[in-house]
Amino acid sequence: MGDLAAHFPDTAQGRMASRFLKFDLYMFKATRLMMASQLDEAEKAVRDALTGQLTEEQVEQAQHALDAISNARLSRQMADSARALNACRSLRLLLSQHYVEHGRYPPNLSLSSLDFADPPVRDQIEAALSAIEDYKVSDAGFSFVAVGKGGTPRIRVTQDEISEQKAP
Repeated sequence: MGDLAAHFPDTAQGRMASRFLKFDLYMFKATRLMMASQLDEAEKAVRDALTGQLTEEQVEQAQHALDAISNARLSRQMADSARALNACRSLRLLLSQHYVEHGRYPPNLSLSSLDFADPPVRDQIEAALSAIEDYKVSDAGFSFVAVGKGGTPRIRVTQDEISEQKAP
């Protein structure tokens, strides 16, 4: 394509190759990156396409691609949040089960101390959370903050409730 555009710019094929390299190649790359869930790279490809002289139709196509990338990010965040909440429900159930079986809650709780959980449940929790912070335990109950992958969401969990914390 590059050779056609460089060496035959006055031919129909050379003009088509030049147009492809200036816009369509970036959009093709962005589409493939979106399919691979590489959203940051896809956004960069679209923004690179926007640096050239474009027709109104091409600008509109690029804006639609940026909107799609934004929607994909939002969908990913919602799915990550749902996975983190499910992991917190599992943790709360595990801690309650531990209390029933042992008469007390575990003295420590972290992602590396979930040996009392069945492997599939432990794997689900580890896949959804990046950390368990501020674990406190007493005879009356427990509390901790679960942190989702990427640092969000942050979820406060007690023996009585699970609530997502608002970002400051």
